[in-house]
Amino acid sequence: MTQAFGPQILTDDGHLDRQTLGALIFNDPEKRRILNQTLSPFIRQEILSQIEEKKQEVPLLIVDIPLLYEADYDQYMDQTAVVYVPEAIQKERLMARNQLTEQEAQQRIDSQLSIEKKKQRADIVFDNQGTIAQLNQQIDDWFASINK
Repeated sequence: MTQAFGPQILTDDGHLDRQTLGALIFNDPEKRRILNQTLSPFIRQEILSQIEEKKQEVPLLIVDIPLLYEADYDQYMDQTAVVYVPEAIQKERLMARNQLTEQEAQQRIDSQLSIEKKKQRADIVFDNQGTIAQLNQQIDDWFASINK
């Protein structure tokens, strides 16, 4: 990966510097495309392998996949769920969680399918505009409804 993105994506001890790589790929769509093209086959193989393995062990499997729709993983799912917040709240939370500027947060949001489109495509929508307790209650209610 250093051939494509340079040695600056590594920390002094040789580990991936996720913050530096993120700054590179979210500022440059071509570098993001290269990263996705390079890693996608390995990631897809591992995700699908883990899904198949776990399906043999449990009656309900919930898979949290970044870029679910963008990478067409939804085709492997029986149903999809989206934890929804309007983009403005999404941006505020992203800035706070990752210590990003508004521009950096917006670049990350813009690199994905819009939350509104994800909401439209989802089979299940959990509204995350309230408290964690309220979100947990929605999830508990959904789980109870499928176990009747």
